[in-house]
Amino acid sequence: MLALALVAAAVAAYAWFSAGQVRQTYQFVFDAPAQEAPDEEGTPVNAGLAELRRQARELTESLNSSCCAGALYAVAQPVAASAGEGAGVDARLTGIEETWYALESPTLIAGRLIYPDELERGERVAMVDESLAVALYHYAQPVGETVMLGGEEYRIVGVYRRGKRVGDQCDHSLVVPLGAMQNSQIALSAMVYEAVPISGTGGWPSFQSAVGALGKGTAVSLVKESMNATLCLRFLCVAVGAALGLLGVRLLNLAMTGLVRRYRLRLMDAYALRLTWWLGWRMALLLVGYAVCAWALAQAFMGFVAPVYTFPEWVPKVLVEPADISAAFWNVWQSQAAVRELRTPELLRLRFMREVCAWATGALALWLGMLWGRLSHSVYELARRRLA
Repeated sequence: MLALALVAAAVAAYAWFSAGQVRQTYQFVFDAPAQEAPDEEGTPVNAGLAELRRQARELTESLNSSCCAGALYAVAQPVAASAGEGAGVDARLTGIEETWYALESPTLIAGRLIYPDELERGERVAMVDESLAVALYHYAQPVGETVMLGGEEYRIVGVYRRGKRVGDQCDHSLVVPLGAMQNSQIALSAMVYEAVPISGTGGWPSFQSAVGALGKGTAVSLVKESMNATLCLRFLCVAVGAALGLLGVRLLNLAMTGLVRRYRLRLMDAYALRLTWWLGWRMALLLVGYAVCAWALAQAFMGFVAPVYTFPEWVPKVLVEPADISAAFWNVWQSQAAVRELRTPELLRLRFMREVCAWATGALALWLGMLWGRLSHSVYELARRRLA
């Protein structure tokens, strides 16, 4: 049982850590604009991206009091990437602007990032991940080489490190300027507008209402999803902390009772003034113990109520009225009840970690419950006998 408990604790800790690694942002995923045919050649291109880029910049300005680092980017997956005439591999293509760097910080292993002026002009340059570089060119630093995307040439300027993770559809990925995709024939899978919330501003309602100007889609708070992924483990830690705090208070009460009893016995042989130092430092230690227990219980309480500030929509206006409780419950599920949901790899990753964390926490809670029943009584009885 101990080995299983250690494994469950390790898995729960891994899920907690992994959920914390997902960026804490708001996302709005929506359909890409339909491709349009230009007048001269008649080949469909993504001309509608120009208007979306303008709307996204205006949206970022309107949200500057509650969110920062707003970024619009396009996603196309899978896209066939090849090194010329050879066979291609499927990859996730992301079209970015300069603001995207505030969300992602690629770890370069060769070359450089795409320059801001290249992003602004929409030049056909690309950053590829290490696995794509090896798959196409059989070495990890093909800076200066050309990669073919949908029959179009892009010059590789950088190689970054990124492995496939939970939620990724493709094994490989690459990044190009969003402006270059305006005149590209590559069909886009979705658009994403993402912003970093400013702490303490309550920006989620503002974000939800503002992004509706971009189109119909799915708004996701990765802040809430991250909290939701580890909620069961949080409550287990709160329960364990509260139980330990209460057990500490109980033991301190026993110690206080024993100290008072010994003090009364010593008063029979010595004056109270002579016992001041003997009593004083012991009382000081007990008071420190009470302070530590009070702090632990306060932290446990704060950990218990913290989700209320993250999920205020779950709290009805009137807690005792069944109609208000029912209305609050169904309002929360309105967005989840949509016929179609657009999802990002970050959302899928957090939902996977939620399941992993829930199962590991359940196993750990079962073991702790059995252990607590045996140990708490034994510790209390041992302390009672020694202090008697």
